[in-house]
Amino acid sequence: MPALQSFSFISRLTIQTSIPKRTRILNMKVNAQHLPWAFLASCLVHPIEAALTTEYLAANNLNFTCSVLDHRSLANPDAPLKQLMLLHGFPMFRVWWMPLLQHWDEMLKTDDAMSVHAVACDLRGYSPQASPETIEDYDYSIFAEDTFALAEAAGFTNGFHLLGHDHGAALAWYVAAHDINNQVLSLTTMSVPHIDLLSEALCGDNNDEDQVIASNYFNQFSLPNSAAANNASLTEMFASFGLPVQPESFQKMLWWYNGSFPTYFSLPRVVSDDEVETYKAEKGPEATFFLERTRSAIAMEERPCVPVEDKIGAIEIPTLFICGLEDTSLLCNRPYATDFPVDFLPDYEHANFQCGHDFFLEGNCVTMEESQAVMDKITSFVLLRDLPSPAGDKESSVPTSSEDQTEDSTVDDSSGTDKASTMILTATMALGALAVF
Repeated sequence: MPALQSFSFISRLTIQTSIPKRTRILNMKVNAQHLPWAFLASCLVHPIEAALTTEYLAANNLNFTCSVLDHRSLANPDAPLKQLMLLHGFPMFRVWWMPLLQHWDEMLKTDDAMSVHAVACDLRGYSPQASPETIEDYDYSIFAEDTFALAEAAGFTNGFHLLGHDHGAALAWYVAAHDINNQVLSLTTMSVPHIDLLSEALCGDNNDEDQVIASNYFNQFSLPNSAAANNASLTEMFASFGLPVQPESFQKMLWWYNGSFPTYFSLPRVVSDDEVETYKAEKGPEATFFLERTRSAIAMEERPCVPVEDKIGAIEIPTLFICGLEDTSLLCNRPYATDFPVDFLPDYEHANFQCGHDFFLEGNCVTMEESQAVMDKITSFVLLRDLPSPAGDKESSVPTSSEDQTEDSTVDDSSGTDKASTMILTATMALGALAVF
């Protein structure tokens, strides 16, 4: 869901590190015949930092490009292995997770008490060898199959922790709700609240008009030919922001919207120009910049909302939701996202941060310390807290957040810490500062 946080797409992620580069032979988990030889040869030896590698995982009849952190404790070889799958959003690619992976890598170098295996892949429509040509191949049910197949290809056993941002967060909600084999141990979502709650805000009994306007670009993005429509105006718009992509490739990223609306998400009504102008006058030009550009690229007539067809229901596993209070597209701390019955999310924590949509990018939070606080919060939840095993047996008696909940929900307003970031990761990243779900 798009939220323009700055206008530079080739961005520097600033999270400081002095880890020396070294060379490692990649673990190639893919049949060589499926990749061009020149590409394969160029990837056999890759400069990496510490335990981070690039791997190619064969899953669900496709080949995915993945960044992997695989740290096995020498100090405590009997330590349980924490296995994590990280899902990126639109149109950010796996590199969006690199600051968090680097943070964990640095932490594990100084504290070798645990073993961690974390995988972040360029997902369907993003990996060159995992980008089918037809719209029917882009559906949340298929994305969920990809997720579980990637976990299997990565060698995850005994369950894994699932993290998602933006569209990856929306998918993570869906995956957790359709986890029939109880593989997902915990859920961490960023920016996108429970998709049933968001659907109700967009077209339901709990309608939120501000969210309807903020999310109105969903209508343009979910057109079957959105990348090519109106002389590829939407593609050109993103190119002007710094994403050099052809309509054919861009369409596959946009088909994530077709794969979710309205089957798993409500589609908001198309609002009028007057409504956008009124919202702009109230919230400021930054709140409508991206929406206005999108409406200029593809004009649409007003039309009613379309309610969600298939709600996912309650999520019972331990769940952490990270909300950026300055996010202009996902208004994730409004009542629709915070007020709900306890049994809808019985083991849930809502953490607010003074950030926009892209928590790890320079300038997206009020300070880099606040960005570090986001990473610390996630780290505490997924790595430093004991969680249920797949069979449901508790590994320890550490209290869960549900014990502190009020009748409706708990909002934990987290602020920045004094612990400054210890890394500077400089990454060239297409579309680094535009966050769009």
